[in-house]
Amino acid sequence: MRPSASPRIVTMQQTPQPEAGPARPARRWVFPVFGGVLVGVAAVVGLLWSAFSSWADSVCNDTPAVVRAHTHSLRVTDLLTWMVVAAVPALCAAFAAKQQRRVWPWLTLTGGFLLLALATAAFDKPQTWCLY
Repeated sequence: MRPSASPRIVTMQQTPQPEAGPARPARRWVFPVFGGVLVGVAAVVGLLWSAFSSWADSVCNDTPAVVRAHTHSLRVTDLLTWMVVAAVPALCAAFAAKQQRRVWPWLTLTGGFLLLALATAAFDKPQTWCLY
């Protein structure tokens, strides 16, 4: 019997080649799930930071000048906070475009966070969380 005819010997021609087709389904969902978790974490951090800044800029029996200063500080803080949160899905959209994936879900989330940033910057008022 010849050595190449032996069933135990595997030549390079008989080795199965990996497919060059689309990514496996398990890998296809890694990016959207990871991006969704990142956006969720950013939203929770934004909510906590907004609550903290609302408490930090609260007013109690203060003069109108102090109330205006706290209102301005709160609105700027809210605007910057939600713009940073909106940057997370915008970066996910950039990565999705680079991988030739759908970008509209990420851009929709970005637009929602930007609308929230503008709304809080326009209409938010200092709270009256008084300890006395």
